[in-house]
Amino acid sequence: MPNIQHLSAGPTDTNASDRRVTETFLAGGTISVGDAVCFDSTQTGADRCLYVTSAINVAAATGTAFGYAQVAATAGDKVMVTVKGYHEAAKVANGTLNGNAIVTSGTVGRGTAYGAADVVPAFAVALEDAALNHCDVWVIGLFA
Repeated sequence: MPNIQHLSAGPTDTNASDRRVTETFLAGGTISVGDAVCFDSTQTGADRCLYVTSAINVAAATGTAFGYAQVAATAGDKVMVTVKGYHEAAKVANGTLNGNAIVTSGTVGRGTAYGAADVVPAFAVALEDAALNHCDVWVIGLFA
């Protein structure tokens, strides 16, 4: 039997394709809509993979993002995360260009264009040039 998939083209439907994968986590702190997120290593045991926090590339524990938050959350709230596929208005640094691979930046929750000195993996690709520190992205799918 063939695979059935929903394809509905249109500029107003951010869920236009079944190719977007969303997972629900618990927030380890305050997370804003569009923040790049990573696992919360301040938790213990398996909770380290249940909780997420806004990513920032200043310490190994928070430097590897794997998706973008779809909703705002505070500590303990459920937070839906795009772990693969299209994400609209993701936080990225100005200067990020269409087609750039995106890694975690030194600003909380914000991605930036991959550079030669980066050692963390790219987790998304810009689908347009950034404006006002946001752009639409394709999350690569490091989580799934």
